[in-house]
Amino acid sequence: AAELARLAVVGAAQRGAVAASVGTKLRRPGATTRDLYLAELRARSSSLRIAHQCDHENDMYVVTRDGALVQINAGADADRNAGDAWFPSQRWTLLGGARVVSVSAGARFLSAVTDAAHVFSMGCNEWGQLGLGWSDHDMVQAFASVQSFARIETLSDIVSVACGYDYAIAVAQDGSSYCWGCASDFPRQCEGAITTRPGGHRCVETPTRWDTGGIRIVAACAGDNANILITASGKLLGCGRNRHGELGVGDDMHRDDFVQLGGDQLRGECIVKASTSYGCHTLAMTATGTCYGFGSNERGQLGKTDRFDRLSPELIPIPNVTDIYAIDIASYVVRNGKELHCMHLDFESDDDGDPIQYPPSMADGLIGGICGGVDALSYLTSPKESSSEFLYEWVPGDDRPPRGGPLE
Repeated sequence: AAELARLAVVGAAQRGAVAASVGTKLRRPGATTRDLYLAELRARSSSLRIAHQCDHENDMYVVTRDGALVQINAGADADRNAGDAWFPSQRWTLLGGARVVSVSAGARFLSAVTDAAHVFSMGCNEWGQLGLGWSDHDMVQAFASVQSFARIETLSDIVSVACGYDYAIAVAQDGSSYCWGCASDFPRQCEGAITTRPGGHRCVETPTRWDTGGIRIVAACAGDNANILITASGKLLGCGRNRHGELGVGDDMHRDDFVQLGGDQLRGECIVKASTSYGCHTLAMTATGTCYGFGSNERGQLGKTDRFDRLSPELIPIPNVTDIYAIDIASYVVRNGKELHCMHLDFESDDDGDPIQYPPSMADGLIGGICGGVDALSYLTSPKESSSEFLYEWVPGDDRPPRGGPLE
């Protein structure tokens, strides 16, 4: 307990905005070390306010301060000048005027969590990734896209949703977790909930609860069919695809059931955030601000120049890490809440130099998380001298500074 307290306090001290909310939690009468740790995990898992469509880098989705969800088409604004305002191309109002608190995106679909702990989804439903269910009578309609947000009525008390390529995972306040969508790499326990659609597509139509053996789950991340959960004790559970070692279990064998990830390398660590990519690598951040990577390193995503996969976690040489994000060809790491690092090697280059790039610092501090598309990164800042929030986009390898401006 003493060691957990030390780790949590150190981690909170290193993380600006989260430290404030966690400190408030700690000062609450009767608050325990576990309260502190869970508060930090909750803040990290539910505060992501930016999402990119994983197969379309031009579409960004941002949760505004007033709880609205807006779409911004960055590609259509390629010639914008630094400081120009971002103007949403679309704004959604959810049923009953619900306020959105976080958003996640997969391939052609979105999921949003509201302040009432409800989940809304929109977009392609070919694999059941909207969690809305269907019947034989509306099979044709189910293949079509849903153009407005619909609530998943079978879910409640949800704190966060993580969208994979064509499936999603939700975590509830009581520590339970749920899945729906493409079932190609769901755990074996889901077999009874799987239906087979025309063409042989195996899907879970509506949210199905995962059995984690009584272990409380506080956050989840989803990628290319690798399913990773963070437990209330700061450990990682995972199952599914592992062809490059993205589960970090020491081999590249598929896992049909949940197993603890990380082996000896993560045994004494308390994980507060994890991010797994569609390119088959995973990042894990600890309460003390260290970061580990495992899985594919084909483009230097793990900060190594040899391009060899890592089947077990290895320490990434960046201290005081405060945020992480993994995309298919790169890894983004934030240090001290301001310094942005990108790990990526040019796939066509014969020069295996330092894979870590250093774009301009986020001098105003990071809020709302970082999120990457196919080949770009987005993040929000809140300048002290401005009443507006500023949205920035940066492309790895681009000599130009991040394109940024106020979000109108």
